[in-house]
Amino acid sequence: MRKQWLSLAIMIVAIIGTSFFLMGCDAVISGALVHIQQDDYDGAIRVLNDGLSQNPGNGQYYALLAQCYVQKRQFKEAGPAYEMAIKNWPDKKDSLIKARDNEWGLLVGSAQKNMKQMSTVAPESVKAYSDNALKYLNQAVDFAPDKADNYAVFGSYYSISGKTEEAKKMFEKAIKMDPNNVKLYSIIGKNAAQAGNLDEALIYNKKYTELKKDDFEGYLDLGKIYLQKKMYAEAAEVLAQATALKKDDFLSFYFLGSAYLQIGKYQEAIQAFTTSSVIDPNNKNAWYNLGQAYYSAKDYPKAAENFDKVVKIDNKDLEAWVFVGYLSEKVKDYQKAMEAYNTLVTLKPESAEYWGSLAQVYGKMGRKAEAEEAAKKAKALEKK
Repeated sequence: MRKQWLSLAIMIVAIIGTSFFLMGCDAVISGALVHIQQDDYDGAIRVLNDGLSQNPGNGQYYALLAQCYVQKRQFKEAGPAYEMAIKNWPDKKDSLIKARDNEWGLLVGSAQKNMKQMSTVAPESVKAYSDNALKYLNQAVDFAPDKADNYAVFGSYYSISGKTEEAKKMFEKAIKMDPNNVKLYSIIGKNAAQAGNLDEALIYNKKYTELKKDDFEGYLDLGKIYLQKKMYAEAAEVLAQATALKKDDFLSFYFLGSAYLQIGKYQEAIQAFTTSSVIDPNNKNAWYNLGQAYYSAKDYPKAAENFDKVVKIDNKDLEAWVFVGYLSEKVKDYQKAMEAYNTLVTLKPESAEYWGSLAQVYGKMGRKAEAEEAAKKAKALEKK
């Protein structure tokens, strides 16, 4: 408790400054400080409240009283005491607001730390973190009931807890309290998306990007929602805005390419996937989708080049090997096609389809015995 007293004393001096010393020895403050030095916050609270009954407009008394209530974790009383200190001590208004907001921030931050743990710890440990998060959130609301962020964080807590309706009510309350708080729309949108409520997520994320037109993350989140809802033209539009704001982000270009591919804008898809593959050349998905874009644009040699890059990164990627085999067969490179299909039957020997493809290419190569053997295996697997 000695450390608490020292930090409290420092805070008091910082806020009161020289005014306490200039005004001489104030009996109320002196008496309260004696109690505080002995870790007797109840005694200090009694002295300060007695002083306020005689001098109800004394902001210094309220400032010290607020901190005593904080030390006692009596946040319902601490909040109003801070408000009265701010009202009655205008010279120190900014310092008092900062002190109050710091105290509130500690409560919300503690709640959020526990909420983060709820998603990572073993199931048997979740309740302890959930209880702690709830405790800090309730204290934050007691301390500053007029802060909309309290209810946004409460909504996140309920969302993590799987309580969708409670989360929705809290988010709606936050927006109602502070409709001009732009970040609330983003928070609510993210939580709705995580809960699988894409229609609601779309409403809030769209509103967020309308209010915050220069936020890359906002456009990226909205684009992902459009993709999930298979609204590909809309996804392409907002993801293009995201890539304009941040030209070195892999995901935004990757998702943009996916949207263009779905609406048949193959050249635009090729451009987007090319950029994503330059940003992260070790990401096989970028090369795979670039191959698909070239294939859709009927540029088969370019498509083959990109699927070759995929299997160099991951030589167990079945879908890429299928394309390597098919495209090689298409240009009559039967040796390469045979090698691809042999890789496929090695990776997945139970596939009748892969054995059938191998039989077909053996036949084209004039290797009759091997073609018959592969065909036999395909037929046997089809019967299973």
